[in-house]
Amino acid sequence: MLTVTDQAGQVVRRVTGPTGKGLHRVAWDLRYPAVDPTQLEERPRESWEYAPQGPLVVPGTFTVALAKKVDGVLTPLGSPKTFVVESLTLATLPRRTRPRCSRIRRRRASCSGHDGTAAAGEEALKGLSYMRKALLDTPRADAKLMEQARAIETGIRGAMRELVGDMTVARRSEARLPSLMERVSAQTGSTGPSRRPSCATTRSRPTDSAPCSSGCAAHRPDLRALGAAMESAGAPWTPGRGLPVWKK
Repeated sequence: MLTVTDQAGQVVRRVTGPTGKGLHRVAWDLRYPAVDPTQLEERPRESWEYAPQGPLVVPGTFTVALAKKVDGVLTPLGSPKTFVVESLTLATLPRRTRPRCSRIRRRRASCSGHDGTAAAGEEALKGLSYMRKALLDTPRADAKLMEQARAIETGIRGAMRELVGDMTVARRSEARLPSLMERVSAQTGSTGPSRRPSCATTRSRPTDSAPCSSGCAAHRPDLRALGAAMESAGAPWTPGRGLPVWKK
């Protein structure tokens, strides 16, 4: 494992390397790590899609340290090495504004956490579809539980429309306002690989996902209560409800 730190001693990136015999080369792309939702396997991408990337670091002095990890224990190897990241000669970003623009880009990159909110919402909707099917298969379940499941689904879908947009309208090529994630995508897409400062219009676009996140999170207690009621009614287990309760 190679650990890159900046002049302030803050960890910028951790890069793993091969452990086989022989000489190996490991490259760092001069970026902070991406903040997209974690995936164990790289999903197939279309020709126009890019792999997740973090913002570029500000040129300056960095340090890299090498260590080995055995049974979860990190052991340093050799001594840390210092190196300099230089700016391209054609870069148009003035030196004095680089740190400020880097902070803006890192904050904007953290907005990719909207993807996590969207993924959590999709998981909740998927779990609700299982719960509705389980309620139909449970003779002892109260009919009101199905109404509760429908009300929760309606609330989550409302928050998701604010976050990702109304897909029903989009599929019909009708005019609609851009969603929060579309605004964030426009910002990161226009400034991510660039070495120039962000324009005022880009900086002024709202990217706060707190209302959408709160809208989805507000239904967590309702989901837990619905799951408990289904457990009491003897409903089959469904994904997202945690471990089933064992009864004698």
